[in-house]
Amino acid sequence: MKKVGRGILFVVLGLLLVVGSGVVWLQTTSGQDWLTQQAVSYLRKKLNTKVDIAQARFSLPDWIELRGVYVEDLRRDTLLAGGRLFVDLDVWGLLQSRVGINEIQLEDIRLKVYRTLPDTTFNFAFVAKAFASEDTTPDTTTAPLDMRLDAIQLRNVR
Repeated sequence: MKKVGRGILFVVLGLLLVVGSGVVWLQTTSGQDWLTQQAVSYLRKKLNTKVDIAQARFSLPDWIELRGVYVEDLRRDTLLAGGRLFVDLDVWGLLQSRVGINEIQLEDIRLKVYRTLPDTTFNFAFVAKAFASEDTTPDTTTAPLDMRLDAIQLRNVR
C-alpha cells in the first residue's frame, strides 16, 4: 500500500514538474516564438486568409506585445499591417466576469477598412464571423460581461 501511495506521489510531482517547466519555457524567447507560430497557424486556418506575426512577447497575466503584424481581408487586400500592438491587460478581472484593458498602444499601424456599396458589411466582418458561436440562442442565466478600456495611444496610425 505504501508503494502505491509513493508511486502516486511521484506521478503527481512529475506532472507538476512538467507543467511548471512548460510555463517557465513559455516565458523564454524560444517558447514565445513557438507559441507565436502556433497562433499564426491557428489564425490562418480560422480566418482562411494570410496572417503573419513577426514577433510576439508577453508576460502573463500582465501584457501582450505583437510586432510585424499583417492580416489580409478575404479579397487578399491588406486589412491590417503594423509595427507594434501592445495591450496591458487586467486578467484578474476575468475571474469576476470583467474584461479590463488598462492600455492599448498602436504604433506604425495601417488599417484599411472599407465597404463596397450597396453592400453594408465591412471588409473585416469575416473576423467576427469566424469567431462567432454557432449557437445563436441568448444565454439568460449568466451575467453580462463587463468591459473596460482605460487608455489608448495611437502613434503613426492611418
